Amino acid sequence: LPRALFKLDEATRSNALTLLEPEDAEDLIEELHESQGADLIEELSAQQAAALLDEIDSDQRVDILAEMTKADAEAIIREMSPDEARDALALLAYGKETAGGLMITEYLAYRAKMTIDDVLNDLRQNAEKYSDYAVQYVYVISETGVLEGCVRLRDLVLSPGDTPLEEISIKNPFNVKVTDSLEELERFFNRYVFFGVPVVDNFSHLVGVVQRADVQKAHGDATLKSFQ
Repeated sequence: LPRALFKLDEATRSNALTLLEPEDAEDLIEELHESQGADLIEELSAQQAAALLDEIDSDQRVDILAEMTKADAEAIIREMSPDEARDALALLAYGKETAGGLMITEYLAYRAKMTIDDVLNDLRQNAEKYSDYAVQYVYVISETGVLEGCVRLRDLVLSPGDTPLEEISIKNPFNVKVTDSLEELERFFNRYVFFGVPVVDNFSHLVGVVQRADVQKAHGDATLKSFQ
């Protein structure tokens, strides 16, 4: 489908993309390299582009914005929803090959004193929103947002509903810093067989999750650039 789309002339391609619902266009954009996605989205109006980027995962959204001219990126960010715009600006401030630049901000985190029933009720009430999250753990944080632990979904489902999260959480989970380099992330994932790892700032606040697949992709892109 992406190959077919790029065989169209620019005007027809833009019209085709605007005929899709944002959720469907998102699926298409996710099949493209970020440079291709940026080229495609830059053909839209800032308002149309913002509606589309609002639907895309935070890490890919930032990669696409980083491929655009500064003027185009700023115009689109101004049209995005306030929460997504703030998130994009924060991620753009990190280097592309750091944990901060590679992390996603779609994760589940709950206060340590909350019970399992509290968490399960939130999951049910927001099932549609969370359906696209790549979730294997929920993270446990303090009242100020400091990462304190994580809970496997299996333990969440099988424990009594009145149990506080802090009683079943894995304490002091592995984490990486927002400033950790791609090389440091590669060493981490070579040592530990994890799907993803939480990212914390200099004050140990949970700010995102880096996925193994994104580190592997970034490594492949960096290797390709070294040959060019």
